[in-house]
Amino acid sequence: MSVSTLHLEYISAIEQVYPHLERFVRALVWRNGSRNASNEEFCKDIIAETIAIAFENFGKIQYQEALLSYCFTIATRLHRKAQRTERMTVKAPSTHVFETVEGETWDAAQDYDMFSDHASERSTDVTLLYNALDTLPEQQREAVIMFEILGFSMQEISEAQERSVISVKVSVSRGRALLAKRLGVS
Repeated sequence: MSVSTLHLEYISAIEQVYPHLERFVRALVWRNGSRNASNEEFCKDIIAETIAIAFENFGKIQYQEALLSYCFTIATRLHRKAQRTERMTVKAPSTHVFETVEGETWDAAQDYDMFSDHASERSTDVTLLYNALDTLPEQQREAVIMFEILGFSMQEISEAQERSVISVKVSVSRGRALLAKRLGVS
């Protein structure tokens, strides 16, 4: 199949699923926040990135009817990733000095420096975890990430990886053990 034929097929397929994808992403984003301009832009970003990722892998999809489900999965993962990033980001407080009830002063910026140290430690921990995850075999890494980070059930992972639930459980268990060993956790 030529690239242009694949491109035309993708455009045709994405036009059919786009309204459903748009509604899904809006519901996903607005479930956790109010309806405002920044959420609107965030929705557009997730939709655009989802469409781009789906296009990159369109040729690998065995059943074109699964495109909508695939797009929902991509959008959900992008949204979760953005939420994790947002939770891990430490916002700088105002530079005001406040007076406490007891008459003492409190400098918000000074406390921010203390929180920044914790944020950099957390960033280092996350980097170490990702490096350790990269050393796992691909199927094992995917199973651990899907179970521990994305919150998939063992059954969902077995369906996605086309393996038995028992083999997924073994993969996750062995992956956890290898991660603990590589991270020096007992």
